Amino acid sequence: MDEDSVVDSESPRVAKLLAAEREVLCAGGSVVRLAGLYSIDRGAHSFWIKNGKCTGASNGLIGLVSYEDAASSCLTLLTCDAPADGVYVVCDEVEQTRKQIVDSALKTKMWGSYGAPEMDMAGDPLHAKGVGKRYDASKIRSKGWVPKYASFDEFCEQN
Repeated sequence: MDEDSVVDSESPRVAKLLAAEREVLCAGGSVVRLAGLYSIDRGAHSFWIKNGKCTGASNGLIGLVSYEDAASSCLTLLTCDAPADGVYVVCDEVEQTRKQIVDSALKTKMWGSYGAPEMDMAGDPLHAKGVGKRYDASKIRSKGWVPKYASFDEFCEQN
């Protein structure tokens, strides 16, 4: 999935986001589409571990980006030499499955004492359309941006 991929606008939430994007682009601005944001204490892993349940296919791919890397991508666009116009997809370099995300989090000091959440393979309406997407962030990388953390697993190893 890249900046030109079709976006499912059936959801009212997504339709609002797309309308906001159009306004920004019409005003000459740039839009940054962020993969799943995380920090050590926030993100999908936190929600699943705290609730004891992870819905969706355990092998479903999730594109992620740390809050730190999301911020640095915006700085790159604000300071790059060439005009930064249009839409940019921002993600780290490695999609991980729901199970891999949980396993990575459980290796950290913060989450290591928790048990693994139940993997509810039945899914839920938000994640029922497949096993995830592969993101292509080559457009923002062409502006010189490189994530500090290549993957959520690498982030967890350092935290």
